[in-house]
Amino acid sequence: MGGEYLETAAINAGPVEVGQAAVTPGGRLKSRWLIHAAAWGQDMMTSVVKIRQAINAALRLAAEKACVTVALPPAGAERSNVAVVHAVEATFLAIVEHCLQPTPLREIRLLAVDAMTEDLLNRLIRSALSANPPVQPDISKEEPS
Repeated sequence: MGGEYLETAAINAGPVEVGQAAVTPGGRLKSRWLIHAAAWGQDMMTSVVKIRQAINAALRLAAEKACVTVALPPAGAERSNVAVVHAVEATFLAIVEHCLQPTPLREIRLLAVDAMTEDLLNRLIRSALSANPPVQPDISKEEPS
């Protein structure tokens, strides 16, 4: 949908070192910003460390732009030398790391590129929620005395 405009904007924002990110206007997309996370170089080689760095850099940029919602695919999950399961895990861990500090982000949407990636993401989310269930607000009311 963004086509040539987004490609040109990304080129103009670069070069971006592996493990870093750059931000450009969203163009005709339904988002104000498009953040380009550089999880691998031209050689298509990366690592779980570089993936985590790139996702953290992207989330920092989103926070700097005061974004409240961000959508992102697992970095490196479809085009790199890192196994999909490790790329998904590295992306998820970067999100967890980011959310442990103050951030304006209130919603992070994980985009699955295929059924296997979706299954991996769902399993990670279920596992994280079972280990640390969300806190339910106390809405009970005390009776007046």
